[in-house]
Amino acid sequence: MDGGRASWAEPPTLMTERFVLRPHRLEDFPANLEMWNTINVGVESGLRPLTREEAWGKFTRGFGFWVLHGRGPLGIIDRETGEYLGEVGVSDFNRDLAPSHDHMPEFSWAVTLGARRRGVASEAVARMAAWADENIAAARCCCLIDVRNAPSIRVAEKAGFAAAYAVDYKGSACTIFERPRRG
Repeated sequence: MDGGRASWAEPPTLMTERFVLRPHRLEDFPANLEMWNTINVGVESGLRPLTREEAWGKFTRGFGFWVLHGRGPLGIIDRETGEYLGEVGVSDFNRDLAPSHDHMPEFSWAVTLGARRRGVASEAVARMAAWADENIAAARCCCLIDVRNAPSIRVAEKAGFAAAYAVDYKGSACTIFERPRRG
């Protein structure tokens, strides 16, 4: 924000070889809710399933990120089937961490059970990183990953993130990964 004014930005629609990354729509919520209800299935993520109310708050919060910061989450949609596969984005979460990383925009991603182990997150994060390089002036971006979440660590490393420092987040041992702006 600049002087307390919103920096509204129309969320982009981005294409990858297999996916459309686009603004969430109301009809995405049931699949998004299912994703957050099964988030820790098959992966040690440090997360827990969300209630419907918590998932709705998370879903709607994403729209506010675009209004206030000109960045936020996008839905990951299969180009062939139209299936909702997850979300990827760059936001400002204002997390209570020490040391703080509030000076860096934070990447996040999550995929549905059916999208796991198919390279969905890697392809979506790579495209979001290219968008961030062109549209976010920050010298570095980061992501927060539970140390037990090996799949997300691999996704981050493929996208050019490197482990920077350890943090405790809500009782879980996590690592802040950082990625310098490219281009």
